[in-house]
Amino acid sequence: SLSLDESTELSHSSDFQTWAAFVCHCKTDCAMVARVLQNELEDFLGQPVFLDSDDLLDLRMLKTYVRRSNVLVLCLSANVFSRPYCLLEVLAAIDANVPVITLELTEGPNAYEHAYARSLLPNLPHRLDMECASVLRSQ
Repeated sequence: SLSLDESTELSHSSDFQTWAAFVCHCKTDCAMVARVLQNELEDFLGQPVFLDSDDLLDLRMLKTYVRRSNVLVLCLSANVFSRPYCLLEVLAAIDANVPVITLELTEGPNAYEHAYARSLLPNLPHRLDMECASVLRSQ
């Protein structure tokens, strides 16, 4: 279900864009990977793929954009679970029953580390920086 803000925004918009996929990524870790992934998926699927640097016009609509996507592709990188909007996108997908597919970065300085993620996730609310916690609380 839509919140009042989102439904109001939708009622004023004639564009009910949908996406084959929503690419969720930590920009500082893998912006280029996300761009290449978007291009490859669009070429393969023949449908638009959401990437925030192209498609995010209104941050308040972020959860709606996730719900309008057929799948969320989560780029697992070193810092993905420390970024508030990445967490918000994953939670929005789970809440809306949008399938989540993971793509793990396995090489380089921003490679995803399972041990680090395991240590972070059980105590996530206590480990988030203030910006991240504030964003999640406001949503």
